[in-house]
Amino acid sequence: MAATSNTFALVTPTDGRRALCKLQVSITAPPGDAFPNEDKDGADDWSSTQLSFEHRSRVYRRDERTGIFQPAAYPDTRPVAWYVSRTGHNGQSAESARHKWGPNDLRVNRPGFWDIMREQLIAPFFVFQTFCCVLWLADEYWYYSLFTLAMLVSFFLFITATGKLVW
Repeated sequence: MAATSNTFALVTPTDGRRALCKLQVSITAPPGDAFPNEDKDGADDWSSTQLSFEHRSRVYRRDERTGIFQPAAYPDTRPVAWYVSRTGHNGQSAESARHKWGPNDLRVNRPGFWDIMREQLIAPFFVFQTFCCVLWLADEYWYYSLFTLAMLVSFFLFITATGKLVW
């Protein structure tokens, strides 16, 4: 099989919806241990080629022994005193930790303009004002009603556009 730059994994999560996730291949071995002189496993659980993918902000790595993708094992089972006594990583252990668990970042998807607008249009205030405009139209106050409706829509468009900038 020829080497390709795009390899994907078909993921079937517990909610039943499938997703196509890009496989990431790590070819280099970690430069050291994420927790020097403390980990029982150390860098022994790494081979020269590591397959992983990210799905819903969670990293899954291929276990070399079973061939099954498992969630990355984070050091979250230690006693509280261990976490309190930690002073941070040095350069080598930080690079090893980044290689083992990925970057320490959180990506938040920004909602689009129409997603924010849809939220604004189903807000109780807008629904009540629209209902009032319909009643005024039935009462032959159509100039006032149409002007109020136009001002409401332009106000909510402005709020949505401003909210999009803030997000």
